Amino acid sequence: MFSRAEFIRIQAMTGREFTIDAACNDDGSNSHCSVYASPKQSFFKHNITGEHIWVNAPFEQAKQWINHYKRCKANSPFDTSAVFVLPKTSNYDKIIQGMSLLCEYPKGTQLFTIPTKEGGREYI
Repeated sequence: MFSRAEFIRIQAMTGREFTIDAACNDDGSNSHCSVYASPKQSFFKHNITGEHIWVNAPFEQAKQWINHYKRCKANSPFDTSAVFVLPKTSNYDKIIQGMSLLCEYPKGTQLFTIPTKEGGREYI
């Protein structure tokens, strides 16, 4: 799960509250938003037009998420927005052309957590 504190910081940077978390597990326990997509409630079946979307998709499938976002954004370009968590690699250069870089992190930055036995979270 992406760090909750960092999610809140990024949300503040955008000036809007995220309305949907696009890539969660089925029970939503790793969602940062009350509305979320999951394998059983596929992001690709959601009409996200007009939404402000948080996307921390599996990196090897991120292009699919970006393409779906772009298709929906084309219907309402001024009120549809998203933040994508992506690794720094040239694999995405073409598909993210025209998008803005909000922030980047040095290699080794602790951004992801896993549940602990005690019910808390620890960085991985």
